[in-house]
Amino acid sequence: SKGEGRPPVPRGLNVIAMKRRGISQEIRTAVNDAFKLLISEDYNTSQAIEKIQAEIPMNDYIEKMIEFIKSSKRGVLLKSHKSGYQSLGNDEM
Repeated sequence: SKGEGRPPVPRGLNVIAMKRRGISQEIRTAVNDAFKLLISEDYNTSQAIEKIQAEIPMNDYIEKMIEFIKSSKRGVLLKSHKSGYQSLGNDEM
């Protein structure tokens, strides 16, 4: 993924690398849609995961991304705020 800021926050997927690895357009689009929901300010992490599972065609990449977030012991940094950043730990899942 691509990141920006301090601390760095995810802002996009490395679609060029996904293309080079031969990942189909359909899968890239689904992964990108899932990623956009995860970093959206409109949903917390749990809500975004529920929406992904309900609305986006699942594939191995999305399943691994969700499993990584859910199993993280220290949380993941997905969103930035004007006052700093939000670390999304397991207590918010």
